[in-house]
Amino acid sequence: MIKVNLIDGGRKIQLLEDLPVKGLLDFVVPKDFICDYASVPRVLWSLIPPMGNRYTRAAILHDYMYATHYVYVLDKTLNVGGWMEVNRKTADVYFKEALIAAKVRKWRVTVMYRAVRLFGAKAWKRELTHNKP
Repeated sequence: MIKVNLIDGGRKIQLLEDLPVKGLLDFVVPKDFICDYASVPRVLWSLIPPMGNRYTRAAILHDYMYATHYVYVLDKTLNVGGWMEVNRKTADVYFKEALIAAKVRKWRVTVMYRAVRLFGAKAWKRELTHNKP
């Protein structure tokens, strides 16, 4: 269960604790990060609801990478972690891999990944909304 505080009339969430996310690598989204879960147009909510689904962790991770251009990578084998700067394509690939790790259906992974590749440029270019770590 992801522990969050609903803000902005329930349209956004604030993480109440660090959020681990599995994917190609293991990631951690830090406590207090604020995001809107998955930015899905309302017309598509019946196919891809914006909240409370298998892809929620991946969506929060993606929002964090877009907001900071960084990600915290955890190496459980060595029990160490560190910050890594990411570009947009890398953020989108990590999002896709996190969706796959969460066992999201293949067609949804494809749709969500293509959507961020096609429509994410504007969000990526926006001024950073969170301080870099």
